Amino acid sequence: MFLTFLVPVVLVLVVVMIVLAARGSMQKSPLQEQQDAEARARRAAKRAAREADRD
Repeated sequence: MFLTFLVPVVLVLVVVMIVLAARGSMQKSPLQEQQDAEARARRAAKRAAREADRD
C-alpha cells in the first residue's frame, strides 16, 4: 500500500530534478561568459598576429 503511493511521488521528483538540471546546464554563468570573451580575444589577437606576419 505504501509503495504504491511512494513510486509515483519518486518518479515525479526525479523528472523535476532532471528538468531543473537541464535548465541549469543550458544557462551560462557570468564567469563562463567572461572566460568565453577572453578566449575570443586571445584567438582574435593570434589571428591578427598571423595576418601581420604574413604581410
